[in-house]
Amino acid sequence: MGSYTREQKELMRLFKCVIDTGTEVLFAFFDLKVLSKTKYGGNFNKLLKLETHFFYHQWEPKKTMCCACPNTGCSIKRISKMEPWIFKKLYDTSGIEDTTHVIKHGGCIQQLCLHKYVAKDIAAQELDISVFSFLLRVMAYTCMTASQKSSLESVCLCRSSICHAWSTKCFQLTELNKLWIDLETHLINLSEVRYQRIIKLQIQNSRKLEIDSGEVAELSKQITNVQEVSY
Repeated sequence: MGSYTREQKELMRLFKCVIDTGTEVLFAFFDLKVLSKTKYGGNFNKLLKLETHFFYHQWEPKKTMCCACPNTGCSIKRISKMEPWIFKKLYDTSGIEDTTHVIKHGGCIQQLCLHKYVAKDIAAQELDISVFSFLLRVMAYTCMTASQKSSLESVCLCRSSICHAWSTKCFQLTELNKLWIDLETHLINLSEVRYQRIIKLQIQNSRKLEIDSGEVAELSKQITNVQEVSY
């Protein structure tokens, strides 16, 4: 087993904290801002089923109409581009497509059948920070404070800096320390007041974790997997 520098181990501690604590905080924030609404009743699968039409129009690359759109035109606007990998994580194409719902004109498809897209049986806790970030931006941004929006972007930037780094050796300890401070500040800001002390303690404990070479190798592999999924 190869040896790893102090910087590499510190980066892996930070990555582990982002994946573990960061994801839990964003799930709780998403639950508070979106999932707890009466129409969803805390059920993520119900949300996906109710919002299939909405998410279809956030994702469909050519902005093609679907069979759920009214003849007068669809009023659902694309708030933020939904990356194909996010849509595929939430929906599959196992539904029964009604061929009469597919309309073509001059060889060009003008309307698709929405019934072919079926919500996956996935728990919200299985999602990662990038998916939560997208969901919050398209479903809760208007009810977030400027401070919360800034914190959400900062947490995502921290995750992105780690996962898209060209090397585990490219960070200095001073840079990593700043990332730790930023992560703690913004995760606490996205937490309910009654949980802020717990979150702070979790992050501080994460910084003290003993991490061996085997764990560094495994976490490095996880970073690579995140990179592959995100592109």
